[in-house]
Amino acid sequence: MGLVWGVGDFQDGELRGLITWGEDEEDPRLWEVVILATALRWHRRGVARGLKEHLLERARSREILRVVSFVHGDNEAMIALNRALGAQIDPDPNDAEHVLYMCRIDPFEARPATSA
Repeated sequence: MGLVWGVGDFQDGELRGLITWGEDEEDPRLWEVVILATALRWHRRGVARGLKEHLLERARSREILRVVSFVHGDNEAMIALNRALGAQIDPDPNDAEHVLYMCRIDPFEARPATSA
């Protein structure tokens, strides 16, 4: 992975959450989520979902076809989030403790803008 981009969710100057991603070196129409994190006091309040939805909309606008997240098998919140967003689930062939969640992007599907 070369360059990594990121978006933060701020409220009143406080960083509530952050998502970073990079372009896959072999497939430029695939983005990999590097970090999706939420400040402790903002857990389970929709911050991570808003950031992930923002990334998926950004991917769609740039004609990216897939966004992949590598999630530890015991991270129930991230597993639930990715499932709720319709991600395809595959075991990580290189790491038994992680699962791959792939959101396929339909570039023709109109989605409402999110506020993240």
